[in-house]
Amino acid sequence: MNHTKTNGYVFFVGNGFLTKDLKPKKILSIKKYIENRKFYFDGKHNQIIDKWKLKDSLTEKYTIYFINGNEFVQPRYIEYYSYYPIGKGENAVNNKIKDTLFFELDNSYVYQSKTVNKEYFIKDSSGSNNGTFFFQEIQAKNNQKIKPEEILSLENFVRSSKFFDKNKQRKLNDDNLAHFFSNYVVFLVEDNLDTTKYIQVKSSIMIE
Repeated sequence: MNHTKTNGYVFFVGNGFLTKDLKPKKILSIKKYIENRKFYFDGKHNQIIDKWKLKDSLTEKYTIYFINGNEFVQPRYIEYYSYYPIGKGENAVNNKIKDTLFFELDNSYVYQSKTVNKEYFIKDSSGSNNGTFFFQEIQAKNNQKIKPEEILSLENFVRSSKFFDKNKQRKLNDDNLAHFFSNYVVFLVEDNLDTTKYIQVKSSIMIE
């Protein structure tokens, strides 16, 4: 992080060959190319790269060469890695640049576990034998100062995302969905008779 001054880095493995004497019309800085808001996660404040946007718009769309002098290195594998979240406890790097998402706790599509307190599952989870997505409660607030601009339907959000395909046997990519939500602060909103409860959660995967 001290070297790149960025929120992540590109890692690639060459294909084993060095190509020479190509004549590119233009040579780009991959740092400047990637650090562009069009590749960030959606939101007003996010400065975190959405790796799926990057794949769609760069790494899986173009043939890429890295240039070292007169040598052109073509990756056979290239990936972007975010620094967040890294470390544990006092050594953790806390990301201060996340946007917040609010979802209705409807107790139908998203519901609290009957066996484990403070865990919330969704109907489309794939089952713990394959690795199932769930939310784990961090803290709950009855805070009238929280004023969400919009409270979303988690069912609509998940089923309209790139991680859900109703035509596949395993409809949800649980692992990628958990990674996606790790880039946001997430609240489940539960309306009671007199108060509204805001449950801050983090996304997780459970495998048996």
